[in-house]
Amino acid sequence: MKIKFLTTAIIFFLASFSCLSYAAETTKNSDEDIKKIEQQAKQGDAGAQYELGLMYAKGEGVPQDYIKAIVWFQKAAEQGNSTAQNLLGFTYLRGHGVSHDYTKAIKWFQKAAKQNINEAQFNLGNMYDKGLGVPQDFEEAYFWFNLAAVKGDKQFVKARDLFAKKLTPQALLKVQKRAQEWRPVNNNQHQ
Repeated sequence: MKIKFLTTAIIFFLASFSCLSYAAETTKNSDEDIKKIEQQAKQGDAGAQYELGLMYAKGEGVPQDYIKAIVWFQKAAEQGNSTAQNLLGFTYLRGHGVSHDYTKAIKWFQKAAKQNINEAQFNLGNMYDKGLGVPQDFEEAYFWFNLAAVKGDKQFVKARDLFAKKLTPQALLKVQKRAQEWRPVNNNQHQ
């Protein structure tokens, strides 16, 4: 049941979510390239694990297999691959047809957000805004929306600006100061 849930969420995610723009940039791999990626993935290379997960999810060069895709995404995420972490967070958030697991969504979004993945920061802001898996906290939501907006994405900037209106001037200054002092964790694993 859990795998079915993850499979459905991965399908939805791959079809609709923008954080996989990297996936669109990949090119068709030759049989030799695929074997090399598989070998690297089996040896524990997080980037290769993520790439192999994408290949299985999209059916590129290998038979499409969402269960195998999830397994490889999970392996990459556990090693610190921030793109895979955000993808898993989104998967647990959506839940299609089974109960959501907001606690796991928060866990994976936090890991990716701390590595400066702005989609994960935005997703984490939404979780705090709505109180999903965490107590509702507009200051924390604004903090994450603010970090997500730094790269200039219009959706993220709009969310940040809307949340600014929900905070007192004192709270806004406090959160902005915290955001200015924030530094990402660098695992060099996000792609």
